[in-house]
Amino acid sequence: MPLPFPCLSTVRRAALATVATAALTASVVPAISPAASARASEVATGATARTAVVSVARPSLGRAGGRSTRKQRTPTGRRARAARRRAATVERRTRRAHLPQTVRTGKLPAARAPLGGLATAVPGLLTPAVDAVTGALLPTGPTIGSPSTPPAPTPEATPTPVPVPAVGVLLRETPSYTATLSRTTVPAGQVRLQLQNAGEDPHDLRVERTDDGSTAGTFTSTDPGSSRTRTLTLATGSYRLYCSFTAPVVHAGAGMRATLVVSG
Repeated sequence: MPLPFPCLSTVRRAALATVATAALTASVVPAISPAASARASEVATGATARTAVVSVARPSLGRAGGRSTRKQRTPTGRRARAARRRAATVERRTRRAHLPQTVRTGKLPAARAPLGGLATAVPGLLTPAVDAVTGALLPTGPTIGSPSTPPAPTPEATPTPVPVPAVGVLLRETPSYTATLSRTTVPAGQVRLQLQNAGEDPHDLRVERTDDGSTAGTFTSTDPGSSRTRTLTLATGSYRLYCSFTAPVVHAGAGMRATLVVSG
């Protein structure tokens, strides 16, 4: 027969069952015989005493309804709870293993610049340190597998042009035949001669060395008020410049001549 009061412990349920049985016997036996009634009363009294002893030894019945304030735990119950926890853990791990793996395709968050406030507040404070670290970490030579870029060709220095000295030759016949030079000495090399006819007749110009009479350059006939310009290369020495016309007089003999010295 199942024991009454399933919420109580085994000892308490046995004690209460004994008391109930004794009470039932005491109520039924008097109808049978006086001796059995006395025996039932004795049994009930003993059961009541044992129940009191059990209650004193384990005072757990304090709540209304006769339920224990402490949940009874048996070895079997603990093993069952442990098994349920293990099963729940395995189930969670299985679900995680079968979940679809998602790939983030959005934009990555922008990296925060370290010490942004300090770098912004004091511009140029971190620049030397950052340049030093970058120069130490980055390779200076060409990396393996990357095409090497040839260095840019160094532009050749353009030589500064040397100014060419100019000499003006002014020819006139009034009041007398003359040839006037703007300068009488020039360095050896290129010389720019400019013939200017300030007279009333046409005139030409010849340039000859005085030592050997060789011709260094000539100017054709130039009308009055006109000019001609030529660039000659003259070596070191002395040069005679004169007009070669002979009418109405020999212009060179009349004084239309000059001497130019070229120094080395």
